[in-house]
Amino acid sequence: MSSSTTEQEAMLFLSQHLEQLKNLEAQKSAGTLTDDSLREWQGLYRLVLPLYGQRHQDLVEQRRALRIPFRLKLDVVNQAGENFHAMSVDVSSTGFALTYIERLEIDERVQLRTILPPMKWWQRIRPAVLETAALVRWKDRSANRVGLEIAKEHEHVTFELETLIFQDIRRRLGRELMLLSSQLHNLDEHIDD
Repeated sequence: MSSSTTEQEAMLFLSQHLEQLKNLEAQKSAGTLTDDSLREWQGLYRLVLPLYGQRHQDLVEQRRALRIPFRLKLDVVNQAGENFHAMSVDVSSTGFALTYIERLEIDERVQLRTILPPMKWWQRIRPAVLETAALVRWKDRSANRVGLEIAKEHEHVTFELETLIFQDIRRRLGRELMLLSSQLHNLDEHIDD
């Protein structure tokens, strides 16, 4: 079996089980995932990661929530009222990893604001704005990252982030399936010649 066929089968399997992954993700975030369901979540998540490139394969390890590489420009205001601009490195339904900001402290509460990419045509005219409070959970200067967790009283934001994540997965998955299908079609035509 060729690599393209294996990839295509994995992508088709993922497309058929994407809703299951979304349900497992909700259970995982709620802390109600069984050991068997956790293994299923990990298996499906591992199928998602190739959509984002090889360097992201380790994202599945020890994660509380499904996390994808995603760039968003965020305005961050710390408790002292200082305003910073940062880019997200990756996004989960529970928070963000941002480019490093020295002046943020662990456990500090910050305010975040970003414009979400349009999901519907009318959002191109009036884009969706996401505003929320978050807590700084970790800082890693060597990795140039800061981890923020959405504040518990702003859990409604998790739905918006989950929607963003799965929209991006569906978009990448569709593009990948078209590309693989095209490659297989071209291979079939070449063999027929």
